[in-house]
Amino acid sequence: MRASRRHRTDASEAIGNATPSMIYRPSARLYPARLPALVYPDHWQIRMVRQNGEIRWRGNHIFIGEVLAGEPVGLRESSDDGAWRLHFGPILLGTINHAGQFLRAGDRRRRRVALRSPKASRDAPAD
Repeated sequence: MRASRRHRTDASEAIGNATPSMIYRPSARLYPARLPALVYPDHWQIRMVRQNGEIRWRGNHIFIGEVLAGEPVGLRESSDDGAWRLHFGPILLGTINHAGQFLRAGDRRRRRVALRSPKASRDAPAD
């Protein structure tokens, strides 16, 4: 108990014994009530991310991420290797290679994310 009381005392002393509400100032930066819609170049393919975080690409379900559900993503074909670069606005999310595997940008291990969702795999006919 003494340690927690001492911590509270030290914290208030750090801001000159003022409370946070006494020193708070609202940001001078203006934020729009609604962000502008994302616009992609005409030669890009646009896909909407489904509620389960997948997009449909060339007849397959590819998991991108549930956080983007309901958002448009853009795909542009790479001229050097023919793979498709997946973007959310100006942010490169990753690449879809020739085999339909989604490789996340910045993943140093270049781990491959499953081509199909677990549900799609269960529904697939057995070979």
